[in-house]
Amino acid sequence: MLRTKESWPKWIDVYAHWANFDVPDIEIIAFDIKEHNANLPWFRKAEKRQGVLTDNPVRDTAYHLCSYISSAQKEFKAAYKLYAYCRQNEIPGFPAHVLLPVFEQHESKLYEWWSGNAKYVLPFVESDVDVAIPSRGDLPGEWKLLVKAAALTWTSIASAWSVIRIPDWMERGSPEYAAYEVVRNATAEDFERREYLRLKEKFEGSSR
Repeated sequence: MLRTKESWPKWIDVYAHWANFDVPDIEIIAFDIKEHNANLPWFRKAEKRQGVLTDNPVRDTAYHLCSYISSAQKEFKAAYKLYAYCRQNEIPGFPAHVLLPVFEQHESKLYEWWSGNAKYVLPFVESDVDVAIPSRGDLPGEWKLLVKAAALTWTSIASAWSVIRIPDWMERGSPEYAAYEVVRNATAEDFERREYLRLKEKFEGSSR
């Protein structure tokens, strides 16, 4: 008897399975010029410090989460997070067959989010996601395992990391950016004043 070839699932079934895991959103926190480095968006919750994650794909992910995904519809959030998991784990089939139509419904394309050769798009998490997937989830019959692994991965990320809305990602006309500029300019003026006094004392002292 011939075995029936399995087909890729419908998005409605994928999203329903994803919803079972109640994946939390990534917390977006305000930038504090006195506490934060303006170039490091990922913040480690346990250590209460910024993570030095400078690779462009991981930084791009923080930008997506901060500027687009945090305010997106729940279904698109799920699709994005599943796609990021697939990019991280080199899984091409599921995005092409299942996620592509969802992105198109939201007037987006898969290739718009990361460069073509980007792979490591997710921050490191210490807790391992223990889901055995024989073919890494890139076969139609393994889609539930893939969704579970992605959901648990994003749950671990949400537990370990927040994203700081760094100045580069603030709206230029927003009160948030205006407040940043006030403190930044005051800090720069204070530095220039102290530097002037240091140099003044140095040269006046040498001329005595």
